[in-house]
Amino acid sequence: MLGLLHAELGVANSRYGPVSLEELRRRTHSLWLLGHIHHPKLQEVAGAAAVLYPGSPQAMDAGEQGVHGVWIAELRPGQPATLTQIPLSTARYDSVVVELDGVDDEREIDTRVNQALLSALESAVDECESLRLHSCRLRLVGRTPLYRTVARSLGAMRDDTQHERGAATLVIDKIENETRPPIDLAALARSDDAAGVLARLLQSVDSGGEPDAPLAALLRDAGRRAARVLDAKPYQILDRGAMPDGYLAPAVRAKAVQLLDELVTMKAVP
Repeated sequence: MLGLLHAELGVANSRYGPVSLEELRRRTHSLWLLGHIHHPKLQEVAGAAAVLYPGSPQAMDAGEQGVHGVWIAELRPGQPATLTQIPLSTARYDSVVVELDGVDDEREIDTRVNQALLSALESAVDECESLRLHSCRLRLVGRTPLYRTVARSLGAMRDDTQHERGAATLVIDKIENETRPPIDLAALARSDDAAGVLARLLQSVDSGGEPDAPLAALLRDAGRRAARVLDAKPYQILDRGAMPDGYLAPAVRAKAVQLLDELVTMKAVP
């Protein structure tokens, strides 16, 4: 038996038909097909019906990353469903991470970025022959003495980088620069000056856990200030919606890194 639901899986307080995996697996269905989430997602476990969000056959925006297409489901009495995805989308959205840790040559930055993008494009074309557009969000990470150079070159990197394979073209949709200067945060964090305060702040952000008291206070203040800017009269005609979850911490982190780099550089000047 096939089950069809428009629902949001695993979100108890959702407005969109919340349902749990346990509820679905208590039923005697052979396969559950769920609508609502556009990103394909398959959950399989031995002895229970598979639960599948087929997703949209055509990827529509950067929030719908990965392979998109149609699914073929084969159902046989007394056997688990066999599911096969057929990639058909002419557009694909992906994130590409480039590690720049220790890089001290500008040419090496270009080499690593282009190698990563070409590899991503080739893999995407191999998976889907109908691909025409491969839109990538580039994420640069690692500690490099060329931190400032990277920050200055983001616009040119996005605008000038384009690759083609067959009928498919790769473009950079957005660049997230998470590089930082090669600074020893642990050593700086032991001091009581401004650099020490920033180093401890960055350690708290990077821990990924609950923010400590100073970081929590800073995020609340930053949130209030951002809300005042977004609520200003020039922006009221825009349908901007709510500030996205998780926006503040990365924004605070980026500014803290910039300021810490300036402080350390000034300290080093005799």
